[in-house]
Amino acid sequence: PSSIWGILIGTAIAIVLPIILIQIFGYGEDTTEQVEDADANQSNVVAQNEELELDINAPVEGNLVQLEDVPDPVFSEGLMGKGIAIEPAHNTICSPVDGKISMIAPSKHAIGINTLDGVEILIHIGLETVELNGKGFEVLVSEGDAISTGTPLIEFDKSSLEEQGYNTITPIIVTNSAEFSEVIPSTKSKIDKDDIILNIIKK
Repeated sequence: PSSIWGILIGTAIAIVLPIILIQIFGYGEDTTEQVEDADANQSNVVAQNEELELDINAPVEGNLVQLEDVPDPVFSEGLMGKGIAIEPAHNTICSPVDGKISMIAPSKHAIGINTLDGVEILIHIGLETVELNGKGFEVLVSEGDAISTGTPLIEFDKSSLEEQGYNTITPIIVTNSAEFSEVIPSTKSKIDKDDIILNIIKK
């Protein structure tokens, strides 16, 4: 009789214990996802420690302007980071890299992108255009979206902005420039869409 009771108790434990453990720790799939996330984070850390060379394409056609020549000290003095600027010839700003949308300004005049290599890019359409509170801008993506080079990001009414007296010069800034050895701007005067405007090097 004692052995029968032992078998019954053991059977009950075998049935109940997994249920309790699942309630506390979750299913195996969740654990697998956590491991995969941990592996991905570790890969990102490794990637950040490796050498890097990345080209940044032009988000729009136009005339290239060196950052120190932008008539706004926030940009010209490099307070937001190194980069370059374009006087846009068209109304559509496209992604200069593969990555993910990290930020969209409430006033729609600026957008942030993080590349898979850890480069943080800010595209600021026009100077003092935050004052427009989004009027004349149409955002075509959402925060968190995965995007590729050439993906349309923002359309803006260039003519309307200029008629209102706004400078439409568009700085493209590497906001985490300090993490890289060099951020080298192109020396071309006129730039076509998808031409390289910045070369980023990390040694």
